[in-house]
Amino acid sequence: MSQFIITLDIQSYWHIGSGETGSYADALALKNAAGLPYVPGKSIKGLYKEAFERAVTAKWFDGNIINLLFGDEGAQQQGILQFTSATLSSAETCYFTSESGSNAKKLLFRVIHATKIGASGVAEDGSFRALEVAVPMALSAGVNLNTNHPNYQQVLPLLGGDVTQALDRVGRLIFALGAKRQRGYGEVKIGITAKEEAA
Repeated sequence: MSQFIITLDIQSYWHIGSGETGSYADALALKNAAGLPYVPGKSIKGLYKEAFERAVTAKWFDGNIINLLFGDEGAQQQGILQFTSATLSSAETCYFTSESGSNAKKLLFRVIHATKIGASGVAEDGSFRALEVAVPMALSAGVNLNTNHPNYQQVLPLLGGDVTQALDRVGRLIFALGAKRQRGYGEVKIGITAKEEAA
């Protein structure tokens, strides 16, 4: 199993919805059990899959790479890549979950208000919305490359033999994450490094 660390340098407000509403917002941000923002591994996998699809369209890679890396749901075949959720660093998590940092936790979120303006220039009835967003921050996630997968030897040459370089190159095609990306939310820069194996 080869492991990599993905760094998400989120540079604008961002929203991944929890599917819940609250007294102060129509759409609450997704939080973990400690009340901290995170990006689910499934979302990161989706971003990378979209980026690899763009890379295949640009002829960077062979089209077979998509199902090999991400799996084929129809065939119930697992892919070679597995993603963990992106979270704050352990030091930050420790601080925000401590007694002294628990009050600071609310500073990780803002509520943005918006309304729809009609053709007459007046706000439309019932269009006022409040969206809870997380502030810009850096999060880290893990990626595992299953070297024991039966298709591993087939994938390596398709990636040019250098998995870190391929993931880094494709990561540069990811510009935003979460909801309302077309409105400037969730702007992100992605970096990847190979995880050092313990001696």
